[in-house]
Amino acid sequence: MDHILRSQFNHILGTGRFFVFLLVFVLSPSVYALSELNAKVRDNLYLRSSPAEDAESNGVQVVTDETVFVLGTSVEGSWIQVLKKSGETGWLTLNFVDLFRVDRADYDEYYYQLMRERRYNTRWAWNLGLSYGPTPMGIGAETTLHLNLAKRGVFDSNVDQLELASGIRYHLGADPKPALRSDGTLFNKPAEAFWEIPVFFVWLFRMGYRGELMIGPRFGFSVLKDSYNRFPTSVPGLTGFELRYFPVDTVGLSWNTWIQMRSVVYYQTSFDLSFRF
Repeated sequence: MDHILRSQFNHILGTGRFFVFLLVFVLSPSVYALSELNAKVRDNLYLRSSPAEDAESNGVQVVTDETVFVLGTSVEGSWIQVLKKSGETGWLTLNFVDLFRVDRADYDEYYYQLMRERRYNTRWAWNLGLSYGPTPMGIGAETTLHLNLAKRGVFDSNVDQLELASGIRYHLGADPKPALRSDGTLFNKPAEAFWEIPVFFVWLFRMGYRGELMIGPRFGFSVLKDSYNRFPTSVPGLTGFELRYFPVDTVGLSWNTWIQMRSVVYYQTSFDLSFRF
């Protein structure tokens, strides 16, 4: 009799462990796409920063009857990690929610929010590449360092980033338009190299699930040492746009246009490697 009871008990215990394993697997944070569960909150409360009674609030509030998406569970299964539609995440106990299956439209929306929330964010970016422009620029090289002033974006939602940038650009120069000698004949001055120091803002909008494609305007000014100008140093206004693509998190490609506005408008373009860290 003891042997039979022990066998039945082990069977029940094994079955219970299987269901606990199945629940943890289905709700595990490493397999978000498999959970497909929503949770309706029963009371007004704040999410926790970790799955523990003594964990501090992370400042994110959920209200009665609010629906959140389940990302995963704690090891013992009494806490769930949830995602709000606004993108914030946190932990709460199972005692405060009712679980139900998410519909397809909500699932797609939550999935996009999750990917947006987990986009790769950095404080610094460094561009290094080559440039070209018509007279008087010619072929050149540039390097610029960018400080991301808002790591999660101006709207605090990982959809944009505002950068303050500066660096140096060196131009080999291009033959200017023919000049007129005193005797009435035309001649071309030889090309002369010169430098410039741009200071500008870049406001990039992030697209794609990972935010890997970024595009936006730039505006500022440039200190230009142009030997072709009648003044040795000028400070033209600067505008244009920048496009970056990151096939991996830390290294990408950048295409830029530069328009320098003074008595004569200069146009340029550049192609860079972009490193972010």
